[in-house]
Amino acid sequence: MPEILKNISRMNLRMRRGAVVFGEVIYAPGGICGPRIQHDYQLVILHRGELDLQVDDQHVALAAPYAILLSPGHREHFIFAKERDTHHSWCSIDVRAIPQKLRRLFRSSGKPALVDSNTEALMELGKTIFHEGRPDLFLENTFHLNLGLALLTGFALGIQARSPVVRPGDKALARVEQFMLKQFGQTLSLKEMAAAAGVSRQHLLRRVFKIGF
Repeated sequence: MPEILKNISRMNLRMRRGAVVFGEVIYAPGGICGPRIQHDYQLVILHRGELDLQVDDQHVALAAPYAILLSPGHREHFIFAKERDTHHSWCSIDVRAIPQKLRRLFRSSGKPALVDSNTEALMELGKTIFHEGRPDLFLENTFHLNLGLALLTGFALGIQARSPVVRPGDKALARVEQFMLKQFGQTLSLKEMAAAAGVSRQHLLRRVFKIGF
């Protein structure tokens, strides 16, 4: 089945290291990807925007900062937000590089979940790390495979345990982003955003926007 891509605003990255691919892309309003058949295990993280994902006959609605772990063998169709850009990253791993037991656990972890700081950090590391010189190819590919496995396994662990690792500011950030999505196009004050996050204005600036005093 040919994969259809529409309204890609910018493909920031697509980096393959052996069995692992890290990528990042921004879709303009009305962007689509698919229909396609998923061949790998793939973690998709939304940084901005929304996604209506059809997997076989089921629809899954996602909004930033949520993620979902996709499994091979399913028909997928991605329909991104019509009113704004959608920015997401992904990590996909070839099925043959994943132990059988992990495959079963990944297949049972296909629910959308809030992205925690550890997951974000591993994804960013996978997208940004480059080894200078000419390292041993086996070492480089093994490093990225283990990084990808740590990323997908950590996400699946949070789903299975129903208690993802959340650092200070993560929940507040999620509440602020959801509030801003609902109030899109309106001028918002710091007081209103802090109230939506359930924290003080100082706490919001210090922990979420990383502004010190």
